[in-house]
Amino acid sequence: MGSKMSSFTIQMDSEIKNELREVCDKEGYKLNKFIEKAVKNELTRRQLQNDYLIYANYMANEKATAVNLDEFAESIGVKTNKAHKGKS
Repeated sequence: MGSKMSSFTIQMDSEIKNELREVCDKEGYKLNKFIEKAVKNELTRRQLQNDYLIYANYMANEKATAVNLDEFAESIGVKTNKAHKGKS
């Protein structure tokens, strides 16, 4: 299933636009595809950065207090399905 395309106008510094156009012409990119790829890369980078910060926070603050879910469930009298028990 293809993505629906959307158009919008952006403003950028003329020197950056000229440099961008030169790079695209030299390397055979279409300007819109280059910008789309750059935006996608930045969004991915930000998501990975956020994931890392969550992980770092867990390692620094929560790992020592984390409990095994199956052990906790058993401690409060809830039966667990041990057939698909995950790694501890």
